[in-house]
Amino acid sequence: PIIIAGNKLDARQGAGEHDVNSLIEAFEEIDTCLECSVLANVNISELLYFAQRAVIHPRAALYDTRTHNLKPAAEAALRRIFYLCDRDNDGILNDDELQAFQKLCFNGVLSPEELRGVKEVVRVSTDSGVRGNGITCSGFFFLHRNFIERQRLETTWIALRRYGYGDDLTLARAYSRPA
Repeated sequence: PIIIAGNKLDARQGAGEHDVNSLIEAFEEIDTCLECSVLANVNISELLYFAQRAVIHPRAALYDTRTHNLKPAAEAALRRIFYLCDRDNDGILNDDELQAFQKLCFNGVLSPEELRGVKEVVRVSTDSGVRGNGITCSGFFFLHRNFIERQRLETTWIALRRYGYGDDLTLARAYSRPA
C-alpha cells in the first residue's frame, strides 16, 4: 500500500493541493494522500488509521486502478463465493441466498427495503446484474467493485476472509482440503 503524508503542515504557507492532485493522477496506486503536522496535532490519528486500513484491507490485491476492474484472482474468489451462496444453482442469488450470505459474513440481515435498494442499485448500474428477482454473478462483481471504489474495502475483505481467503487471495488449506 502507498500512502503519501505531507509533513510539517504547520510550517508551510498554503497547501500544495495542486501537487498532490498531480501526484495522485500520475500514480493511481496511491491509496491515500493527506497533509499532517505532529507539532499542531493535525491528521496524525487519521494518518495512522489510513495506514492500518491499507495493510488490513489491501486494495492492490483486489482492484486494478488503471482499468477500474477487479483483478482476475479477486474475480475468481468472488465467483467461488457466489456459486457457494447460490444454493439452488440457478445462477442468481435470490433474497434467501443473499440474506444467508449477509448473515454468514456480517452477522445480520438486510431489511426488505435495504434488499430492494441493493438490487435497484445493481439494476440501474449494470445491464445484466439483476435477473428476475435476484442478483447475477456480474451483479455480485459490480457490488464488490462498487464497495472498493467507494473505499469500503473492508466489506469485500470480510466476505473473502469468511470464505477462507488470505491477503494473497489464496484459499486456506482447511478450505481447499477439508479433513
